[in-house]
Amino acid sequence: MAVIKSKEVHMSEHFTYDEPVHSHHLDLAKQKLNTKERSLYFLTIGMSLLILLVSHLIIKQSVPSLPQNQANLVQARIEKIVNTEQSESGLAGEKPNLKINFTATLLTGERQGERIVGYQSIDFSNPSDSLTQVKSGDRVLLFSPKQSANPASANKLSPFVFVEYDRHTKLIWLFAVFAIALLAFGHLKGLNTLLSLVLTVLMIFLVFIPSILAAYNVYLMTLLTCLYGTLISFLLVIGYNAKAYAATIGCLAGVSLSGLLAIICNYWLKISGLTGDEAITLANLPLPNKINLPALIFAMVLIGALGAVMDVAMDISSALAQVKLQAPNLKRHEIFKIGLDIGRDLISTLSNTLIMAYIGTSLLTVLVLSGTGMSWNFFINRESFAVDILNAIIGTLAILFTIPLTAFVCAWLYNSPKAKLK
Repeated sequence: MAVIKSKEVHMSEHFTYDEPVHSHHLDLAKQKLNTKERSLYFLTIGMSLLILLVSHLIIKQSVPSLPQNQANLVQARIEKIVNTEQSESGLAGEKPNLKINFTATLLTGERQGERIVGYQSIDFSNPSDSLTQVKSGDRVLLFSPKQSANPASANKLSPFVFVEYDRHTKLIWLFAVFAIALLAFGHLKGLNTLLSLVLTVLMIFLVFIPSILAAYNVYLMTLLTCLYGTLISFLLVIGYNAKAYAATIGCLAGVSLSGLLAIICNYWLKISGLTGDEAITLANLPLPNKINLPALIFAMVLIGALGAVMDVAMDISSALAQVKLQAPNLKRHEIFKIGLDIGRDLISTLSNTLIMAYIGTSLLTVLVLSGTGMSWNFFINRESFAVDILNAIIGTLAILFTIPLTAFVCAWLYNSPKAKLK
């Protein structure tokens, strides 16, 4: 009995000594892993900002100088509505035109804090005029006229003119609500999502748009912009693992195939790119090299569909990663088949989302053309309508292409012994 008791004591001493050592090694391994992940995280952000800065500086040198709009706009707050004048529009049955005279306090500009007089002109026959009348307390943008040589008579000779409502402050608050909701629900994932969104938007405005004005290849710059946005989003939100790699490859492959189809359809449908006033303005810009308007249609299709394509690629990649973790013995063809089944469940909702979004943006155009009694034969052959249909169909096809491509990439990557699925 003494011998047995001695052995029990010896064994208990052995286990009480070995377990803390084993736990200590696990803690060290986790700390090293967390340190590596943090390093990669900040490296990704740093490289993203560096790419943005360097690309912007390089492209900015090639952007030609364009004549600047010298309109002198100032922000103001409406203090009092003085009176409202009516005048005949000259068209039978039309509402009389309005001129709303007001006093306002300037909030910006050289005359900041000064009380001035101004007016808002509403021409009901001109669709570009704002039909919402100003009232006391509104923040607005006013056109500031040239100052008279006699400052005392400046207001009387040159009243300020209403241009538009000042909405930027409210838009900032709206974005703040969006950001807070994203952070409250997503926590760290929400922060990474917000960060990747900001970086992608900066890429579009600081690099992609200047590159078009600088006559860079629109097709190439569109693909590079999609690559940047996809990599940043997946690496920041998911991390450096097989899920992110599979989703990125599947997403870019699907977008590239749909982009190739968009180019073919542009030639097939004889798309010129002159789909509205903005396109005509771009075509008439005094640039050394004219902007490739059909290529802009290609860019609109790909960038517009990128979010939905990233969504389906990530859904399939994450779902198959969980399946592989639960059933590690699955073969490649089995993983691929499961991915297709998941994709079929996603097709209807994502396709409806994309097509309904394009229909929603074109709703006013459809109503105007329908209300004017225009022939439907002429309407469906309009280039602007063809471009809207092209955007919806190519965007949906991008989703369809992405599903099998992502499932195929997952089937190969996840069966690798070195695949990191978490």
